[in-house]
Amino acid sequence: FKPTWTVEPDTFRPTYAGALSYFIGHECSDMDAVSTDNGFAFGYTALKPGPDRDDKKNWLGWEKAHFHSMKFLEGGAFCHAGVAQGKLTLTSRWRDANGDPVIGTVDKTFTYMPNPDPDDIPLLVVHHSSSEVPQVPP
Repeated sequence: FKPTWTVEPDTFRPTYAGALSYFIGHECSDMDAVSTDNGFAFGYTALKPGPDRDDKKNWLGWEKAHFHSMKFLEGGAFCHAGVAQGKLTLTSRWRDANGDPVIGTVDKTFTYMPNPDPDDIPLLVVHHSSSEVPQVPP
């Protein structure tokens, strides 16, 4: 699992506990949590660093998540796996100084493998998420 916003040495999360820590934060898990995780699900990343972000009562979560521009790769030379790539736009419950929701978009990649149980859903085996780097004018 590769979360969007992580820091070394915990950039990648090969364990369930590491992935859970990213979503719910180190304070909410009794597992082997990562101390720098605040809980992506709480929406703290919508806030600019500073007093508002530091005050957990402002961590309101997300009111909307929208996948778009998705591409699906299946069959061919990689017929043993399916890949979905695209964008996820998140709308925060937090409002900026103008009363507008904070909106952010990240790039997503998911890889699925067939489940050994043919009656069950495919297994998510890879998740990668990243922020786009803004273009710098020439």
